[in-house]
This record gives sequence, structure tokens and C-alpha cells, in this order.
Amino acid sequence: MAVVRNGEGWFAEMRIPFSSLRFQVDSGRVVMGLITWRYIARKNEIISFPPIQAKSDWGIIKPSLAQHIVLEGVRARTPVYLTPYLLGGIGRSFVLNDTQEGYRMLTEPSRSVGLDLKYSLSSNLTLDVTTNTDIAQVEADDEQINLTRFSLFFPEKRQFFQERSSIFDFSMGGESRLFYSRRIGIAETTAVPINGGLRLIGRSGDWDLGLLDMQTKRSGALPSENLGVVRIRRRVLNENSYVGGMVTTRAGGEYNHVYGFDGSVHVQGDDYCTFSWSHVLRRGSFHLGGLQLLNSGRFFTQSERRTNRGLGYIGSVIWSGPDYDPGLGFCDREDFTRFQAYVSYGWYPDKDSPVTNQLVYLDGKVFLRNSDRSIESLALRPEWWFNLKSGASGEIAINLAREDLRERFSLTPAVSIPPGTYGSANVAAAYQSPPGWALRGRAAIEAGQFYDGTRVSLGFFQRGTCRRILSSALTTRWTW
Repeated sequence: MAVVRNGEGWFAEMRIPFSSLRFQVDSGRVVMGLITWRYIARKNEIISFPPIQAKSDWGIIKPSLAQHIVLEGVRARTPVYLTPYLLGGIGRSFVLNDTQEGYRMLTEPSRSVGLDLKYSLSSNLTLDVTTNTDIAQVEADDEQINLTRFSLFFPEKRQFFQERSSIFDFSMGGESRLFYSRRIGIAETTAVPINGGLRLIGRSGDWDLGLLDMQTKRSGALPSENLGVVRIRRRVLNENSYVGGMVTTRAGGEYNHVYGFDGSVHVQGDDYCTFSWSHVLRRGSFHLGGLQLLNSGRFFTQSERRTNRGLGYIGSVIWSGPDYDPGLGFCDREDFTRFQAYVSYGWYPDKDSPVTNQLVYLDGKVFLRNSDRSIESLALRPEWWFNLKSGASGEIAINLAREDLRERFSLTPAVSIPPGTYGSANVAAAYQSPPGWALRGRAAIEAGQFYDGTRVSLGFFQRGTCRRILSSALTTRWTW
């Protein structure tokens, strides 16, 4: 990469090897999509090519709106990438001797050798093979405080599972999904050794294809398991619509097989409809017909208008049976029906206003128990957020909630919430300084009721830069 600055402006030249790109050659021609943009921090201004109207936060990078670039006389290459690793170390521990009068030192050497291979079978189909997979160098998760009775969702950070992982996306509503790659090689907070596996992912014509198979080692009380996923998806009607299916298998210690169907239809403009259905097959739990079959299923449908300009909306329904438990998925609740209604309105003031855009919305959700149709949870959130031309942004929200607990649950070993019906109301506000500032940060406060008590939460995130090379960050959060 070379950069020059002269009287005409600032210019950059980048050379990207064709071997690092994947593209399809048709009659000696290659058609690619190009989006490039410039961010001017002092004015909080983004200039894009081609011009793209931002109807949402990520509107500037819509692939469907990319400028077509035609290349001739180039050909695709299929390099093989090998990544070997070798780890070694010595652990020392001290234990009481036989007479219980002193300690003796024990040394335990450790060593591990593994290999990752990546090969492009075609311009749009990639094979990854791993043996004795190493996940020791993965970035640690950000610490979260769980003040709910439901599991927290953490993103995948292991490189082997990240490339084009969107093909394996299969939403079942909310954070729930049919396949959650962190179920592989991780049990609760403990890493599980992986013997190896393969991952095949890509596109062939209008079909998106994904195949994953991993074999874990026996670790303590955890048996060796084989974990597999097959995903297919096909574009239909238009380039923004698809239908597909997925099968996940977990065999070894736990017998758990899941199949599902999903789809998303671009109706018109910013309007979309999505749906998904999945069903779990477990040893001893398969029954034909009637409600017994539905007990192990989950259904999700949603209609929405995806825009931050003008009127936006979401209407969705989730139904989940009491026996629905996908072995390789993530499930937040069980045996419930959820209804959601969301409506928003966003606008862009005139050019003389210090505000770039702002949006107000009202989001409501109700969770019903399938057993007796009683309300388990109810939440209502009106919010207003804004972006300033300086780059600063802020939001103010009111959270109204109702929780009906039938069982006690613990926040800490010393603090637990007894059964009962609890109503709460709190106010939340946040402000983020312009990203172009040398010292920039975000401050947030939330205060109000929390079950049978009160809660005040303060958060502050600060980041500074020095000569645009060095950076430092400080994050502080207090909760009472």
C-alpha cells in the first residue's frame, strides 16, 4: 500500500493479490461488487461510492447496492494454506508428603501438536480441515453480569468457525438459534479437547451450502462425541429471499438430532417476512402424531419493515414446546409463546439542524406459559435516540416490566429472588462523545425498581489515541 498527499488531495494505492480473492470467471470476464467510503471524523461525514442512502445503521455496506466492476484477463487461483502449531510447557504443583510433615513438588510436562488446512475447492467453495484443534490463543470473552434467570449469549471468536458463518445462521427468534458453534469444544466454562474435523462452506449457483463435522475427546466425566451440521439454503423469487433447511446431530454421550426449515421473503421495499420451524429427536422421546410431536418443536414467524427513515415495524410470534432442547443450539426459554409488537418512526432534520437523524420507538413483548396461558413476563420499552452531526449520540428509554416467578432463583450465593409477581419501572440514559475526539467515551446510567428492591447501574467507557497508533481503553461499571 502506498499513500501520497499533494495539492490535489490525498491518494492511496492498494495492491491485493488475486490469489487472496475468490471470484468466478465467466467467458474471460470477472464481475465484482465494489463499495468504498471515506469517513471524515471532524465532521462525522461519510462519503461513499457508489452513493447509498442510509436507511439503517448498516445501510452503507449493502452488497446488493455495490458498484459493478468488470475485470478481464485474470484467472482464479486455488492456494493451500497450512497452519501448524506446537505448544509446550511444564506445570508444577505441591502436595503433602506421606508423613504429612512437608510438601513435595510434582512436575507435569504438557505438549500439543496440531494442524489447520484451508483449500478452495472452487472460486466459491472452501474446505477447512483441522486436527488437534488449538483454541488457546482465542480472545477472552467480555465479562457480563447476569441479573436474569436465563443464560447469557456470547459471540463466537474462534477463527475456524467464523469465516462465512452467516450461512449457518438459523434464527428461532430472539437470541435462540438452531446452531450455536460454541457448543463445540466448550462445556459450560471448560474447554473440551477436539480431535479434529472438517468444515465445507460456500455457494454453488443459487445454493448456499454448509457442512461441519467435529470429533471431541473424552474429558473427565464428559464422553467423546461426534457433532455434525448440514445446512442448505437457496435463493427464491428475488436475490433477497431464500428458503432453506438444517440438520444437526450430537452422538456419543447425548443422543440429540434436530431438523428445521426456514425462509425469508423480501416482499417489497423495506418489508420482509421470515419464518422457521425446528424439531428435536432425542433417545426415548420420539412419538408419532398429535401434541407429543409438537412438544419437541419450536416455531417462529416475523413480519418487519427494516428502516430508520419513516415508519418501521416488527410483528412476531414464537412458540416453543416443553421438550424443545437443541443439542447444538442456543435456547433462552422453554414451553412458552411470545408475542412482540414494535413500531418506530425516524426522520432526518434539515441541513441546518445539529441533529443528523433521530428515532422514537415503542417495543412490547409478552411471554405466556403454554401450560395455562398465564403471563410469565411482560416488557414495554419506549425509547428516543439521536445522532448529532458532531458524531455524538444519545438515547433515553423507560423500561416497564412484569415478572411472575414460580420458582426461586439466585443472583449470587447470598442473594435470591423468592417466588411471586413483581412489577418494575426504570429509566435508562446514555451518551457517547464524537468518535473523532482524541479522548472519547460513553457514559450510561440506569435506575429504578428491580424485583422487590432497587437498582442503580452506572457505566463508563473511555478510549484515547496517541498519534493514531497507540490506543488505551478504560471500562468501569458499578451496579447496586
